Amino acid sequence: MPLSGGVYAMPIIVLNLGGEMLYILNQRLQAQSITNEKSKKVLQDVVRAMFASNFIQELFKPKTIYTAAATKQIFEKLAHSSIMRLNKSSMDKLYDLMMMGFKYEILQCSSPQQYLHMLLIHLENLKVLVSNDIVGDLVQASIDQAIRLYSTFTHTQWIILKQTILKFIQGKKVKVSLFLQNQIQSMDGILSIDPTGNLPYLTDIPGTTRYYENNNVVFSEKFEHELKNRCYVIDDFIDSYSLIGSNMYIKDFRPEIKISELPLSSSLLFMNVMKENLRNKDDESSSQSKISYSSTAIKSSAKAELNLLSELLGLEDRSSDKEDNRHFKINLFPVSTFEMKENNDDEYSSREESNAESNFIVFDIDGTADAKSISKYM
Repeated sequence: MPLSGGVYAMPIIVLNLGGEMLYILNQRLQAQSITNEKSKKVLQDVVRAMFASNFIQELFKPKTIYTAAATKQIFEKLAHSSIMRLNKSSMDKLYDLMMMGFKYEILQCSSPQQYLHMLLIHLENLKVLVSNDIVGDLVQASIDQAIRLYSTFTHTQWIILKQTILKFIQGKKVKVSLFLQNQIQSMDGILSIDPTGNLPYLTDIPGTTRYYENNNVVFSEKFEHELKNRCYVIDDFIDSYSLIGSNMYIKDFRPEIKISELPLSSSLLFMNVMKENLRNKDDESSSQSKISYSSTAIKSSAKAELNLLSELLGLEDRSSDKEDNRHFKINLFPVSTFEMKENNDDEYSSREESNAESNFIVFDIDGTADAKSISKYM
C-alpha cells in the first residue's frame, strides 16, 4: 500500500523555504552594499550546503513532518555555512519572513499539484541566481529527484500532502511591511488571498447548482455569481502562467522564470508524467509499485532525523573559528533606519523595539525605508 503523501512533505517545505531564504539574502546583501564578491560567495556556499547530495537524499526519505521551530534549526546552520554571520534577531526575522512568504505562496496555489510547480520555479531561479555550473548541477539533481517522486502521486496523496503542509504553516501571523504595503496582509497579520483568477483543472466556474440522486445529476440550474466572469479554469493540472515561486523581493517585481521557459527535464517531463498518472482512474493501484517504502522507515524519532539532517549538511561548528577575519557580520533588518528620534516619541520607540523582536518585519525593497513611517501598521 502506498504511503501517505504527508510523509513526503519535508522536501516541499525545506526546498521552497530555502528558495525564499536565498531570495531574501540576495536582496538584503545588495541593500546593505555588501561587495558583489562576498554576496556571490555567500549565496553559492549556502546553496552548495542546501543541495549537498547526502542531505538531499535524506530529505527525500519518508518522514514525519517537523515543527516550524525544529525546521528553523536546519536553516540556522545553512545561513552560517558561508562567511556571513547573523545575530539572533536577524536569524529570527529571516526565518519569519521565509515562513510568511512560503505561507502566502501555498495559500495562492489553486491545487496541491501546484506546489511542485512552485518548487520548480524556486529551484530554477536559484540556478540563475548563483550562476555556478557545479552548484547548478546540484540544484538540477534535486529538481530531477522531485519530479521523479511527486509525478507519481495519486490524487489522495496530493490532498494529504496539502493537509500536512497547511498544518505546518497554521498560526503563523508575523506582519511584514512589504505585504502590508501591497495589501496582501491585514493589520492582524492574516494574509489576504484574491478569490479571482485561476481555478483547479476539471472544476467549474461558480454559477451552477446541481442536484444529485443516487450519485447522478437529476437537475441543474444557473445563478448569477460575482466571481463568474472573474475566474477561469486552467487547461491542465498545472497553471503554466502561474508566478508562484518567483522572487517577490526585487524592485519592480517581474517573474524571472515561467514554466514555459523551464528546461525540458523540469517542465515537460513533469507535466507529461503527471498527466498520465493523474488521469488514470486506477492510479491508486498503479502507483503502489512506484512509491513503496517499509513503514519502519519512518518510525525513527523526529529529533534523531533532525540531527541526522543537520549532520548531513556537512557543516562544522564555527563558533570558535579563529579565522574571524574571513567572516563578516550583518544585521539583515536594521531597526535604526526606522527610529523616529525627530518626534521624541519614547512610547513609539519602545513599541518599535518590542515589535522588532517577533511580530513585525520591516522589509524595504527600494532602499528608501528611512523616509517611510511604519506607525500606520502598528
